Parts: sequence; structure tokens; C-alpha cells
Amino acid sequence: MKIKKLPQPFRKRGFTLIELLVVIMIIGVLAGLSFGALTAVKKLGEKTKAKNDVAQIKMAVANYFNDYNKYPIPKAGSDVDLETDRSFMAVLMGEDKELNPRENNYIQPKPANSAGKGGMVSPGGGIGEYVDPWGQPFQLRIDGDYDERLKNPNTGSQTKQIFAGVAVWSSGPDQDGKGEMGASGSTDLWKDSITSWE
Repeated sequence: MKIKKLPQPFRKRGFTLIELLVVIMIIGVLAGLSFGALTAVKKLGEKTKAKNDVAQIKMAVANYFNDYNKYPIPKAGSDVDLETDRSFMAVLMGEDKELNPRENNYIQPKPANSAGKGGMVSPGGGIGEYVDPWGQPFQLRIDGDYDERLKNPNTGSQTKQIFAGVAVWSSGPDQDGKGEMGASGSTDLWKDSITSWE
């Protein structure tokens, strides 16, 4: 006599612990790769914005010069270093009637983001400080003696001059190229700076 086997109850097969760990590890690797790509895209976007802002500031100063046949600075006999602070922006935006009596608006910066970076920072509204994507004001060197030659900020040398009336720059993400070259003589501080002359 043959004994019939009773059917075993249907058993649902699930994932094993190893299979779950492999899936979690793959998801983690993919997330890490996409995070790195997003960070690179964000950095590229910040640099592109800074380049556009530098060009916009330089163009605004050039347009001011075309209208007034002088630079937007008080009378000077040598090159002048400035920042895009509130007083300088007031000249370019037509609010300073002494240096811009026609009240021409040469620049229209967008407002900064919620972190106070990449645009006009004006806590009370109106004209404020124009900052780069890293939150620092742009730097300018303007030809106060009108010889169309500027001392190059990133070399500190009179022999490597910029043949222009205005030079504009952002120190970039590391914010260390704010002024003249360091005492060590190294120009590495400027490797990520955004400049209008190179």
C-alpha cells in the first residue's frame, strides 16, 4: 500500500538577510555616487554665477565710464581698491546723486538666497552689499590715475600688470585671495578665484 503524502502548506519565500544587505549596499553606493555628482554640479553652478556677476560688475563700471568719462570713485591719483559694499552699489544703481547725478542704473543684481549668498544682501530692503555665491563681497581695483594699467592683484607685481581700467574678482570658495599675494610669494591662494582678467 502506498502512503500518500499530505501536501505541505504553501510557504511564502521572502528575502534572506544576505539579499537584503546586498540591496541596501547597492542603494548606498548609488546614493553616494549621485551625491558626489550633485555636489560637483552645485560647485560648477556657483563658479558660473560668480563669473557672470564679475562680468556684470565690470560692464556696469565700463558703462558708467562711458556716460561720465570717469570711474565711479571720488577723485584719486592712484589705483583704488573697493568692495561691492552698499556705498559702491548706490553709485552704480543711481542712488548716489553726487557720483551719479543722472541717477542711471547700471546694474540690477538679484537678491541673495536665504543664506545671504549670491546676490544683493539688503536686510532692510533697498540697496545693500553685492556678494558672491560664497557670501563675500566682490573685490575691485579701479584705475584712479587713468593710465589703463592696474597692478595685478594675484601676483603683487608691477611687471605683470592688467591693461584695463577695472579689475573685478571673487576669492572663490576658499575665500583666501581677498587682497594682495601672501608674504610667501605664492599665487596658489588664487587657484580657485574668479577674475575678470584671465
